[in-house]
Amino acid sequence: MSFPEDSIQILSESWWEKDKEKTIQRGCLVWAYVAYPDQEPLVIEPTGRKEPREHGGAHVTINKLSISARRPFHDLPTAALSLDKRECWAGYRAKKRPCLVLSCQPLVTGLAKAREKQMAKHLRTSTILVAPYYGGDQDGSRGGFPEEFLEQIRHARCPQLFFDQLPTDSKVNSSIMRFDHMQTIGSHYNSYELTGYKLTEEALSVVDEWLDWFIKGGLPSDGIVISYQDLIRECILDVVEKN
Repeated sequence: MSFPEDSIQILSESWWEKDKEKTIQRGCLVWAYVAYPDQEPLVIEPTGRKEPREHGGAHVTINKLSISARRPFHDLPTAALSLDKRECWAGYRAKKRPCLVLSCQPLVTGLAKAREKQMAKHLRTSTILVAPYYGGDQDGSRGGFPEEFLEQIRHARCPQLFFDQLPTDSKVNSSIMRFDHMQTIGSHYNSYELTGYKLTEEALSVVDEWLDWFIKGGLPSDGIVISYQDLIRECILDVVEKN
């Protein structure tokens, strides 16, 4: 895999590597369904059973979901769509995307199994934090990013966005990871699909530094990202002086 000469990846000896362990871990590349962030959520409301004596199906209506709207509580005897008060079945548009695993620490309560089971399942279930990749190319099949903006992303001017090229079979030349679209997915095996690739330790340290920059808003003076920014700045000055 050949990265652009002005990308931060060229400062590392290697970027992606085959994942021999084939287990979920920090830095591995997975496929997962992630929700679009710029959408108005929908609520799925059961109106009755499909069959009077069957609990496995229901007729539903789909409406807009508003945080401020007072929602009626439908206590319908439908096992497939049972709810408690203040709960709703929310609907979101999602897409299967490549994602980088940023954290997958299992929740360790330190409690005896019997005591742990007294907690609600959603309180003791581990999750996986991922950041999705979007295709960067504007080739007519996707929105992508303008070339001049891709250059800014490569040159580390946007802490939310990270330029990369993925090792998976794809016609996409450039992929953009969005830290501002981070979300959790379930740890259930149906929630993700391993690609068989992961970042090298050196590459993961670069991503960690970039993520820290996005969250905290600053870079360490002796870090690789700020060194790369200085290098790009020097190269641009050289070009300007020569012209």
